[in-house]
Amino acid sequence: GKATDTAAAASESATSIVASEVKSINDSDSYYTAKPVNMSEDNWLTNLAGGRKNAITIRFGQVKDSNMQEAEEYIELDGKGGKVTLVENGGHFEYGGGTLKRVTINFLTGKRLEGKEVVKDYSDGKIKIVLIVDYNEQGIGSPSALFYSQSGSEDKPQNNYYELTTKN
Repeated sequence: GKATDTAAAASESATSIVASEVKSINDSDSYYTAKPVNMSEDNWLTNLAGGRKNAITIRFGQVKDSNMQEAEEYIELDGKGGKVTLVENGGHFEYGGGTLKRVTINFLTGKRLEGKEVVKDYSDGKIKIVLIVDYNEQGIGSPSALFYSQSGSEDKPQNNYYELTTKN
């Protein structure tokens, strides 16, 4: 049951890795606004936003340490209910006609960037947040949707997600 899962997760000790490199992918003025779409239920993201009607400001970056083969993406989420930076935890690529069409990036709320440290602490369970980045014919990616995945699915829901737009 859920209580057992939470207890098992809590018994995993929190670990941290100090990053050798942390950099924003975007220019300092290149933030995104995540606006709620038909948000009818409360979840981890709506709590961070400070309510179902509130938007979240997002900034992307990469973190790398000496043990990592490749840099990992991070996403900084800033809402009325708090601010947190999550580090990627897998995902997948979708191709069409030999070109990249979409990248789906998974984040777990217990894998965070705190200062220059990547901290893994799943004592609150493994809550999954999914980011979808769509690519155009020129190969330029644009983050398009962010959602809380209760079921573990990576498919964008019809409702209860955030639509991303560039913040001016």
